Amino acid sequence: MEKQEIIHQLTRAIIIEFEMKIDSIEVDEDFVNDLGLDSLNIVDMVILTEKIFDIRITSEEVQGIRTLNQLADMVILKIQTK
Repeated sequence: MEKQEIIHQLTRAIIIEFEMKIDSIEVDEDFVNDLGLDSLNIVDMVILTEKIFDIRITSEEVQGIRTLNQLADMVILKIQTK
């Protein structure tokens, strides 16, 4: 799966899940500082990501994820190591 496709799927899912009034998310926008998500939103976002891509992301791995780009990289890593 290409990174652009992963980013597209994640963007759509995040915008819908959190009812954001935006059309897109820049890949380097910070989830907390730029998009206003809190720690519970981040947990929900990770669970959603795990369901979409049938992967498991540990709580330690989540701590290093602050942007859509980082989340997409994590998805790629997890898919490759399945």
